[in-house]
Amino acid sequence: MYLLASVLRHHGMQKVFPVATAKVPIVKFYDPVYNLHADVNVGNALGIENSRMIREYMQVDERVRDLILLIKYWAARRDLNDSAEGGTFSSYALTLMLISYLQLMNVLPSLQALYPDVEPRSYIIARTNTPLLKSTKSKIDAKTTAASLFTEYKTRLSNTTPTTPRPKTPPPDTSLDALFLSGKSIVSLTAQQIPTPLSPGLVLWDVSFLPSTSLPPTFTRRTFPTPYPRAEYYTSLTHLLHGFFHHYAHTHKFNSTCVISVRCGGTIPLSRAPGLSVRKGTKREGRQVVVVEDPFQLDRNTAGMVKEVGAVVGEFRRAAKAFEEGIGGGGGGVGFAGAFEKVFRQYNGDEEEEDGGKGKGKGKTGVV
Repeated sequence: MYLLASVLRHHGMQKVFPVATAKVPIVKFYDPVYNLHADVNVGNALGIENSRMIREYMQVDERVRDLILLIKYWAARRDLNDSAEGGTFSSYALTLMLISYLQLMNVLPSLQALYPDVEPRSYIIARTNTPLLKSTKSKIDAKTTAASLFTEYKTRLSNTTPTTPRPKTPPPDTSLDALFLSGKSIVSLTAQQIPTPLSPGLVLWDVSFLPSTSLPPTFTRRTFPTPYPRAEYYTSLTHLLHGFFHHYAHTHKFNSTCVISVRCGGTIPLSRAPGLSVRKGTKREGRQVVVVEDPFQLDRNTAGMVKEVGAVVGEFRRAAKAFEEGIGGGGGGVGFAGAFEKVFRQYNGDEEEEDGGKGKGKGKTGVV
């Protein structure tokens, strides 16, 4: 990661900050040309499949994309989108919570549950004991290493010609160890091709799911033909957004035995989530904990960094209350516009507890 950070600085990126100790090491940086903040990681094939599946859910119902953007914006405005340092949500965990809610409402199916059992499944091969790659110990070492790599790359390029004959290669080794070492990210295997037990240190992550274009006729897809009344679309979007906040404010039980699972299409007990590592809520947290199963890496809780669950639930209640006042006419009948203005109001760290939010002067992880 330090080497990658040095390369980014070499190409003019600013505010470059490597996070080499994270579960998925990344480098954060700022592009002054395009005025964009971004982060980058290397070799995270699982992240590619996560994004691909979320894109397929967006294809099922066009409201999903807009709902994801609205919830990410709400989390940013309410200071709830810093899983690394703030003890709150990642964007990925919030997206999975939304998809799970929409599955419970029969707006979305479970694309993983619909995948045919008779078809070969796609897997990612990974090592369970791969250490974090830290090829350099300091910024000076990284700068020196980057310079030597640039020199080596130029030398190889100058010595390569289109007419250089390719060496003969032996027949491919199709074992899992060989496939892992070959650098292939995704492999397609039938159940009979998976060795039992697996080689020590190897793990298979099942990344199979049904494409949105192959949904069964029994599933009713909600469509908004073009042209269609925008008012109808926005009303539908608002009711789903309100339902999302209400569900996690008043219906869902935030405890270590209630698992939010996109894989299974909603919410499941912990007994149906084999291998999932879940910490129990502390007494200070009211024994509350957020459990959001990664749909592919089944032993990972994507919301495991959420510390102050009481504060988070308070934010869901605050948003749900604002919508109820706007939609139901309570509290003076503020209407949709007033409800949205209150839901997306910037959190300033000094709010009254009567809002149902995090509470006055409690900070972004304060308890109500």
